[in-house]
Amino acid sequence: MKFFAVVASAVLLASGCAESEAMRRATTPVPRSADPENWWCRRYREKAEIARSRGDRIRLVFLGDSITQNFEREKFGKIVADEALAPYEWLNLGFIGDRTQQMLYVIEHGDFFPPLEPDLVVILIGTNHFEFHESGPEEAAEGILRAVRSLRRLTPKSKILLVGVLPHAQGLDSGHNAGNRRINGIISAYADAENVFYADFSPLFLNADGTTKKDLYLDDLLHPSEKGYRVYAAALRPYLEKYVSKTFPEREK
Repeated sequence: MKFFAVVASAVLLASGCAESEAMRRATTPVPRSADPENWWCRRYREKAEIARSRGDRIRLVFLGDSITQNFEREKFGKIVADEALAPYEWLNLGFIGDRTQQMLYVIEHGDFFPPLEPDLVVILIGTNHFEFHESGPEEAAEGILRAVRSLRRLTPKSKILLVGVLPHAQGLDSGHNAGNRRINGIISAYADAENVFYADFSPLFLNADGTTKKDLYLDDLLHPSEKGYRVYAAALRPYLEKYVSKTFPEREK
């Protein structure tokens, strides 16, 4: 983990805001709401029950925001997930609107890791830090670094795939996309090609002239359309086939 400590220090020095409120938000685990009837809390409890009851069978876990949660929502990516992920026991821990601090709560609070010890954890997060005007790319990347370090500690046998933040279809020269590219540039250095991998699928969402393929997005220009999810799922396939078991042997006692 010495490598990650070095990267973390470099990010902190570059950002110059190690003690900033934004950094504390991005790297401090916190749920979306303290209200147990809030939709986020209800979803959290439902997913925690799945982890408790089926945790030893789940081999693939997704963490992230709405782009991840929408893999299980009708009229978004569900039909794609039902086809592409059918061979695997998987759990979707994406939550609409989440930033790194909520993802860190999911990882570190103790309801998921353990009992989960998947073959592969896929992380795609970061764009909402700009949607909420809450923290910059360095802070978001620092939150992702903490997530990697926590997962390596809590489920050391799991591989981790960091997926680069996808481009926003509002225009590649926008501040939003500049921030996304900055996150990607930082988190790409977290990969060690052994336990942590980085994949940037952004080029798949771009035309030859560098503009975004609008047909891969919904009208909000942020979330992938069903066609976009097919592109995303196809890009994930090599990692799933290489790292995720399709069988469920009994764990060693």
